[in-house]
Amino acid sequence: PERISHFITQCSFESNYGRALYEKGLEEYFNQSKYGSKYRGTGYLHMTWEYSYQAFATYLILEEYPQLKNYAEYKSPAHNEEVTIEAEYNKVIKAAREEGFNITEYTKIVDLGYKYVSENFAWESAGYDWTVKNLNSIVDNGGTVDDVSSIINQWDVNTFDQREEIFNNIVKKNIFNN
Repeated sequence: PERISHFITQCSFESNYGRALYEKGLEEYFNQSKYGSKYRGTGYLHMTWEYSYQAFATYLILEEYPQLKNYAEYKSPAHNEEVTIEAEYNKVIKAAREEGFNITEYTKIVDLGYKYVSENFAWESAGYDWTVKNLNSIVDNGGTVDDVSSIINQWDVNTFDQREEIFNNIVKKNIFNN
């Protein structure tokens, strides 16, 4: 229940309770940002950056086609550089094509970007992000809402009180004991 409460808290805040499955804003703003418009935050936890999209696609491909692990391996954005993640993504794409696997639904994650992910992988990208950031371990070891929030979005400290309020409402409603 503690893990789920934290997960729902972060997803609720990041996506404005499911009403914003990708970052909204003017194209000019995103094109001036370091991650650009195509790789803006998307999904319930707003996965951002091209290398994160590549890592996510690689992860999904290797989950569906484990035999491709002989050609490429998943590299977490938390512990690897962008060029390493991109290289593994390119290796897995090449190997899948050579083996004749149809991986179009996964290559679209990178090729089409935020809108495709928000429409097709909003929950999967959130679960993936939660997993690769090892957030269950943080929660299991007594991590607070602020601890989890700082991992989800370290640049948004002004929202930590709002996230705490969401968490407290979830706990107060005691939804797991009904």
